[in-house]
Amino acid sequence: MYKVETVYKNGSTYSYDVDYPRSYVNAIIDNQNTTLEEVQVDKIFVDNHLEAEAYKGKLYRTPPPPIKGDLNLVRGLPGSGKTTIAQQLTQHYVEADMFFMKDGKYDFDAAKLPQAHKWCLQRTKDFMTLWGYEKIAVSNTFTEEWEMAEYVNLAKKNGYKVHTIVVENRHGSESIHNVPEATMQAMEDRFDIKLY
Repeated sequence: MYKVETVYKNGSTYSYDVDYPRSYVNAIIDNQNTTLEEVQVDKIFVDNHLEAEAYKGKLYRTPPPPIKGDLNLVRGLPGSGKTTIAQQLTQHYVEADMFFMKDGKYDFDAAKLPQAHKWCLQRTKDFMTLWGYEKIAVSNTFTEEWEMAEYVNLAKKNGYKVHTIVVENRHGSESIHNVPEATMQAMEDRFDIKLY
C-alpha cells in the first residue's frame, strides 16, 4: 500500500492508502483540471514524495526522481544457481542464507528464517541508503510476488529500478541445503512469473 496525501489550497489535507498510486494521482489531476475552472488541490504526495503541484490554475505532475541504480532480484528454486548469478552481477549482493553462516559454515535454523529475511531486507536498505551502491543483487527463492513486495517498495522509495531474474536449473545441480523433494515441488507449484 502507498500513502497518497492531497494538500488543498485552503490548507486542509487528506490521506489515503492505495494500491495503485499512479492511477490514483492521475485521476485526481484529471478531475481537478477538467471539472474546475481553477484547481482546489495545491500538492499531491505519494509516500512523502511530491508527485503533482498546482501551477497557473492547473495541476501538473512533477518530474520523477532520478534513478540512482539497479536492484536485481534473483529468483529460483534451491540449487538453481542464484548465488552464482548474483555474484556475477555485482559484488554488492545479499541473500537470507548469509544470515546462517557461522565461522564459514552453513548452520540453518528454520525457526530463525523470519529473522534471516528481515536481516536480508535491512542489508539491502543499507546498500541503498548508507552506501548508495549503483548495482545491488538479492538472491532468494522469491517464489511468490508478495515475497518481493518489500524490496520493490524499498527500491521505489530510494530511486532504484527493479529487475527480476529467474534462474532455471538446466545444469542438474542439487540444493546444498538438502531441501526435501516435497518442499521443492510445493515451491515449484506456487512459483509466480510476471511476463508483462
